[in-house]
Amino acid sequence: MVGLLHGEDLEVNARAAAAVVSVALLESCAAPRASVAPLATPREAPLPELPTSATAPPQDAPPEAELDSPPLPVRLARHRGESGLAAVSVARAGTVTELRIVVRGAGLAAEASLAKAAASALSARLRAAPPPFGARVSVTAELDALIVSLVSTEPATSARAVAAALREVGATSDERAAHPAGEIALFRALFRLPASVHPYSELAPTSPPPRRDVTRFVEARVVADAITVVAVGALDARSAHDAVASALGATRAGSTPSRPTPPVSPDAPRFFVIDAPSDAPEVTVGLLTLDRADDAWPELVVDARARREHLRATIPELELSLVELRDGPCPVVAAWRSVPTRLVDETRAVLAALPPDAPPPPAPSRDRALRSLARGHAMIAGQPRRLADRLAALAAMGRDEPVAAPSLPPKPRLPQSLGEQPPSAPVVVVEGDAATLAPALASLGDVTVLDPARALAPSRVVKASR
Repeated sequence: MVGLLHGEDLEVNARAAAAVVSVALLESCAAPRASVAPLATPREAPLPELPTSATAPPQDAPPEAELDSPPLPVRLARHRGESGLAAVSVARAGTVTELRIVVRGAGLAAEASLAKAAASALSARLRAAPPPFGARVSVTAELDALIVSLVSTEPATSARAVAAALREVGATSDERAAHPAGEIALFRALFRLPASVHPYSELAPTSPPPRRDVTRFVEARVVADAITVVAVGALDARSAHDAVASALGATRAGSTPSRPTPPVSPDAPRFFVIDAPSDAPEVTVGLLTLDRADDAWPELVVDARARREHLRATIPELELSLVELRDGPCPVVAAWRSVPTRLVDETRAVLAALPPDAPPPPAPSRDRALRSLARGHAMIAGQPRRLADRLAALAAMGRDEPVAAPSLPPKPRLPQSLGEQPPSAPVVVVEGDAATLAPALASLGDVTVLDPARALAPSRVVKASR
């Protein structure tokens, strides 16, 4: 999720941070050079193209932006129709338009099996009948939304075709894995509830659901007031709205989602090992932080990036990011590949660096973080695909805000905001050989071994040796 944080050709890809995730403000960017000469932004890697007719018009290459030049202005145009369907557009020169159709509430947090099956069904339908003038089509079941992404030289025509397909479900899918096992275990532990199930705690689909259940899911979730259309290119917001609304037709009114019960966190860190033999254990560490709507969120973004820069001095491959969620506190997640001889020391260092109890990152790390985030914003603003992805991620969370680089206020708010949150203990999940790793991690606390053959059910506990 930290790499989230998108999309194989028409295959459902549920990896979110990260996350999320990609489209997140914490998307990795290269560190700035000392040279004053402008640096050219690398071209975006093309996604696999959906097979279309031989006469399909070619795509324009994505524009290049200089990383050290001021970012292109992101001027949003918005339109909302009587049905509640919304559209957001950003004008960009060129003959192609990046389109995203975002269906809030139809993601994995609603019901992982049904969301996965609905996205697979839509993928199959678009594979069988590709939208005209469209290429690079993908359907993803994210945490909080189902998102259809495509690029087109005739965006209104393509948008109508996709909207018409949204309501018609074909065969279900037998795919079950929504996230890697480490992420599933992490979210189960972070979002635990004493007497019920939190929407973010069960992200792995079970057995494929019956077709009738998928049909009911689509009828209930794919409704006009849950949809936002994003267009970056030649299509304006009103035209984008009209194209989708006309093809979608009348839908029932969507239900207002209720905010889930806040998760309950134990007082001490929790340690899990997923028993899967590996010479390079995969480590994921998560901690709940702030709600996305908190005033101190931009400060937290900078703080997390600064902590990543600081930790990379000792763990070069470490990724650390915030997973943006619609509801409740958002987790900061660190992930890296380790080796058994360094696992305990590296885990201890990461735990010591997590807020709110850890000291603030050094000033040089914060300065580098601010420059890196500014450069990341320039890349997002300068490349239509990245910008469309970012706007789609905001729409999935139901947020309507400018796309801008985070900045620090004159008077810090972050320490107070973190102090006002319910206390949260970190969760450590390691995927590797339990016989070797669990006793080593026991020097930090009790270790629960999870069995991947039984849906990550606990198999035994190795008591703390400290």
